[in-house]
Amino acid sequence: MTVELWIGQTFETPYERDALTQFMADMEAVYGPTDELCLVLANYNALGSQVDLTVLKQDAVIVIELKGTEEPFKAYENGLWLTIPNQKKIGTGDRNPFEQVKSYRLRWAELLRVNRDKFAALDQAEEIVFFNVNAVVAVSPALHPDTEDHLPRLIWFKLVGLDKLVDLVYKESSSRLRFSEAELRTLARDILRLKQTPIPKPQKPVLRKLKSAEVREQELRLEQRLQEVEVLLTKLHQWEKELLQHHRSSQISNNLYLAILGVIILGMLWLVLSR
Repeated sequence: MTVELWIGQTFETPYERDALTQFMADMEAVYGPTDELCLVLANYNALGSQVDLTVLKQDAVIVIELKGTEEPFKAYENGLWLTIPNQKKIGTGDRNPFEQVKSYRLRWAELLRVNRDKFAALDQAEEIVFFNVNAVVAVSPALHPDTEDHLPRLIWFKLVGLDKLVDLVYKESSSRLRFSEAELRTLARDILRLKQTPIPKPQKPVLRKLKSAEVREQELRLEQRLQEVEVLLTKLHQWEKELLQHHRSSQISNNLYLAILGVIILGMLWLVLSR
């Protein structure tokens, strides 16, 4: 078994229990056939914050806040998240879900930092490494297509439906995090004091058409290629601006400016196509 469930306390609300059961079924379907170990931590305390879910992989830490609604809603960086058009509050209390999961991410960064000596890849790591923690607000059972997402676009944050959460988990990876299987269990058992629990089986499983491993790998490679292209285009734009400044100051002629720009563009195209 490559998926393990570690629990702090049993969830109190039915939607949280149902969400955990369905998510574990999705995780087993995706990771069961693989050799990769994944730990799912549920309803536990991390440095004073009660966290709904966290997925630990050997190259990723993903903290997750669960919310339940079938209605569309407006999501903002600050303030309440309210359904459309009924104006029902998402979640309990007056806490903003984005702010919640942001604070959990900071707790995890601190947790890794204060326990750095227990992990080979973190013992001599720079401070920025501890912030390689991803944060997710997952809406159960799914994210309504009419939801208005006004949240900032941040590399470490995502708003998704529970039905898409396993796809997100599969893609998340950090080259700066490298945990052994023993270290993952040390995090759950010794640092967070959680207990490994049998994975619950859904009484009425939701049949999802989950993507095959081959399709997931193809999508991951395509996403990586697009990110590389975006980086190259950004560099091209910077070089073009520098060339234009030199051209305007008459340091280079029109013909030379166009020739250099053409060489840069051709070089960038070659880099993209050869990858």
